Amino acid sequence: DYYRVHDEKHLDRVLDKHDLVVVLFYNNKMAHESVKQLFKQLSRGYSYHEAEVAFVGIDVARESGADIARAYGIKKTPALMLFEDGRLVFGKDN
Repeated sequence: DYYRVHDEKHLDRVLDKHDLVVVLFYNNKMAHESVKQLFKQLSRGYSYHEAEVAFVGIDVARESGADIARAYGIKKTPALMLFEDGRLVFGKDN
């Protein structure tokens, strides 16, 4: 599944629902369409050892996206994070 997340509560729901979540923070209005298309292609039935994988795009140019980035210590974009069972396993400080 592909999600364009706009607030921390939405991100938390996605993290709770999926085994693996790939999150890309970006800061470019034009990039959204590219990110969306790439993640939608990857999300079509993609699984990893039978785990359901979700792909999330967060636009830090939006105030709500910038808030999420700050909460995770993201200062530069693009930035990639990977969550497994709701825990950060790759990305900022890992």
